[in-house]
Amino acid sequence: MLFTPFLFEKIALVGGLLHTMVPGAAPFAGTLLIDRGQIEAIGVGIEVPAGAKKIDITGKHVIPGLIEGMANFDADHDRLYLSRGVTLVRETGADLTQMLAERELYARERNPGPSLFIAGAVLDGSPPATYNAVVMMSAVEANEKASRLVHPEAGSGIDYFSYYVGLPKESWQSVLTLAHGDAPPWQVWGMLPRGVTLDQALKAGQDGIFHIDFLLPSGKRWSDLSDADIEDIARRVGESRTAITPTLALYASLLRPPPERAQEALQYLGPVQAAQWLLVASKRGQELKAQPERLAQGLADLKQRVALLRALHAHHVALVPGSDCGLAPWLVPGESLLDELSLWAGMAGMGASEVLHLATHASALRIGAGKDHGSLEAGKWADLVVTTQDPEQDIRALHDPDYVAIRGRVFDANDLSELRRGLAARQQELQALACKPLELPPPTQPAGEPLLSGLVETRYQGQRVSGESFAVARMSDGSMVYAGRALTFGTATTADTLCELRERILDGRLIELDMSVTHGPRVFTLKGTLAGGTLNIERFLNGVQQDMPRIRESVAFLDAGSVLTDLILGQSVKPGSFKALWMDDYQIAVSDKWQLAVDPSNGQHLLNSPIGSRVVEFATDGAPKSSTRESGRGTLVRTLIEDKPVGAGLPVPKKENPK
Repeated sequence: MLFTPFLFEKIALVGGLLHTMVPGAAPFAGTLLIDRGQIEAIGVGIEVPAGAKKIDITGKHVIPGLIEGMANFDADHDRLYLSRGVTLVRETGADLTQMLAERELYARERNPGPSLFIAGAVLDGSPPATYNAVVMMSAVEANEKASRLVHPEAGSGIDYFSYYVGLPKESWQSVLTLAHGDAPPWQVWGMLPRGVTLDQALKAGQDGIFHIDFLLPSGKRWSDLSDADIEDIARRVGESRTAITPTLALYASLLRPPPERAQEALQYLGPVQAAQWLLVASKRGQELKAQPERLAQGLADLKQRVALLRALHAHHVALVPGSDCGLAPWLVPGESLLDELSLWAGMAGMGASEVLHLATHASALRIGAGKDHGSLEAGKWADLVVTTQDPEQDIRALHDPDYVAIRGRVFDANDLSELRRGLAARQQELQALACKPLELPPPTQPAGEPLLSGLVETRYQGQRVSGESFAVARMSDGSMVYAGRALTFGTATTADTLCELRERILDGRLIELDMSVTHGPRVFTLKGTLAGGTLNIERFLNGVQQDMPRIRESVAFLDAGSVLTDLILGQSVKPGSFKALWMDDYQIAVSDKWQLAVDPSNGQHLLNSPIGSRVVEFATDGAPKSSTRESGRGTLVRTLIEDKPVGAGLPVPKKENPK
């Protein structure tokens, strides 16, 4: 039965053994009273108010909801987290606008799903590891962009900074200085930027490090470390204030075929992610079969990682459990955190009680979420897990909870199973839709002489992720107008994203721009016009003006991931270096680090840019026959599926690379 709190409804959990996780407090049998999503009272002898929903949990155990300290968030995974008692997820960086929307209470209640502690957009260098990163190539740029992300006038409300290894050293230092100079300071977490040693990170005061492998000395392998080396690393980290999220479950997952429960999880994943997991499983099996010695070496390396974790714990290093689930194949959200905790309680030799404390109260305090999460105390969110067996004796008790409460909504085991069944059914529907022919209305035909129109689709890991219709026309002044309507398909729990884009190019320069991006209730609009040598841009969110950037440089186009970029490359851009715009997490960014080359043997256009590389092949009528584009760690493949030229269309002019 599913219990949902209404405005004045109270819920009482009666008779359970309450493990509050407050330091020094022993478990006790009592009553926990929930009102308006929060814990109103907890203790012995609490009277249950008349009309309250009473749930008898006599003999069962109650702990605070678990905290996943490192995840690549996907709303499709909400129900997977919930069914394993994870009620707070710290995400490590995604699309800022989307994460701000997902963190809102109405979005968290949609599935429902865990509360979010967000970095918003991950910070990175060029090319970024993900298309949604904020690129920071200098200290000045880092200071400006980091200020924009955290200061109140930006309205962003991120919870902490997260960065990737590609962030330049000077940018990393600038972010640390800005973050720690605010009151209260912002935390900065990440790996180690290239060129930054562990000691430099510790001395600089980095708040936390993701992945235990980044504690390895430069040029060293795990097999190179002696016991004395491990002790020395742990001592140095212990003398600092830097916390560690080791992600042992990630490394352990690489050494075994996917367990049965992970295989079962495929039904809950979207088409792209399921295909990726299966591909990785196949490759991993082939590699281990061809090189069986890799398994023995991997196990030896894992034992060294565990030895370092034990040493870190002995030196009182703050440890925040997290599994890096969400993107990494075969790490099932929710389940992978329990795997992480089991490794700590098993191989690392920590007691189950201590591990649970680290995954609840201690983590909440360390990441800055202790006000609302981490313990069973009056005034905090009513996030909790109820089990038959005592999880402080055996972590495995958490795999199949009797009840999970999230912000006061109480779900029993049947409710949780039903939520998962609903997710599986929706994913099955999406699989079927992905196999149907693409249908997408054309964009509004640009004024002027029509030249070319068509339809393309984009695939990732063989799965269709978006489609786009396009049209090109020539104006009376010789300028070219490129129009596109792109639909990026949503997931089981998120809406499709519609992007309508129009760019006008004259003599290789962007002179007019109009873009609208609709995702659920959020509509982002960009309008730009060239006047007096300056491209004047206005940005709107849901009709409210955000800012008015001024671009004084001559730029070739705006790259928003659209097929229009392919078309403009073929028609309006000469080989060599040039300047262009891109969306840096819905902020306008400009750079002169764009370079085009043409392969004389086949006419392919080869683009290198701050956001990755692109290879475009054109049909004889100028339509983009195919295009491959880097997108973080993967590749997007765009293919022409409908070509409608007017007359000869728009043949690509011959070009020569600069000598």
